[in-house]
Amino acid sequence: MLNKLISSTGFPITHCGAGITILSIDPLGNVYPCVKLHHADFKITNLIKSTAVIDIKNNRNRVLENELVDSINKCKNCEIKYICGGGCRAEEYYVSKNNKNYSQCDIQKGNLAYFLENINEKKNYTFFVFKCTCFIFYDFVSVEYTLGSF
Repeated sequence: MLNKLISSTGFPITHCGAGITILSIDPLGNVYPCVKLHHADFKITNLIKSTAVIDIKNNRNRVLENELVDSINKCKNCEIKYICGGGCRAEEYYVSKNNKNYSQCDIQKGNLAYFLENINEKKNYTFFVFKCTCFIFYDFVSVEYTLGSF
C-alpha cells in the first residue's frame, strides 16, 4: 500500500543518486559516480578526454536503465523499495565483497518500523541510524555516521 502511494505521486526514491545526481571528481580529473566509489571499477571517464560529457551521459543512462530498485533482483518485490532506494551502492560493494551475506535491507526495514512505531510520540529524540560504516580508501579510513532527529 505504501509503495503504491509513493510511486503514484511520481516521487519514489529509486536509487541512491550515484552517477545520476551525484558525481565525484578526483584531483587528476577522473570522474566517479560518488565520493565513496573512487575505485578503478567505477571510473566513468576523465575530464581531459574529449568524450567526457558523452561518457558521463552514457553512464547516467546505463544507471537509469539497469540500477534502479525495479531492476535490482533483491529489491523488485520489497515493500519499502521506494523508501530506501536500494541503499548505498558503495556500502553494498565494499562490505558485501567481504561478507556475501551482508545486506542493508534489515537495517532499512528496522529503521522504518521504529519510525512508524514512534512517529506519534511528542518527544524530541534521535532516531534512525541510517549508516554507520567504515570504508578504507587508499591509506586512510573514512567513517560516516548519518543521523536524523525528530
